[in-house]
Amino acid sequence: MRNNVRAAVLDGVTSFLLFLAKLVVVLIVILPIFFFLNGQITVTDELVIMPDLSYVWVPFLLILIGAYVIASCFFGVYDMAVDTLFICFLEDCERHDGPPDKPYFMSKELMSITGLKNKKQKT
Repeated sequence: MRNNVRAAVLDGVTSFLLFLAKLVVVLIVILPIFFFLNGQITVTDELVIMPDLSYVWVPFLLILIGAYVIASCFFGVYDMAVDTLFICFLEDCERHDGPPDKPYFMSKELMSITGLKNKKQKT
């Protein structure tokens, strides 16, 4: 509960970025399908038989929904990975404070972003 503002901000930013990624994936999938179903893209392979559709919106919407569900499942894994790494970062900040007996275990880049440093051992 001490880091609920950090968690809320990270969750909001992550959710927004993953939503944009889902939209990009769905657009990449659905645009060629839309042009194919409208007959603007033709396949020269004799094995592909395009039936005459009088109403192309039903298969289009089914493919759109399916693509979004599959993209959501895949990006759910990335969302869980981001949350796990964030919890590890918070635990590292909570349990360690930088002296030689309790050094931070986060990467140097993350330490430079957050402004944290491991303290040098006194000689």
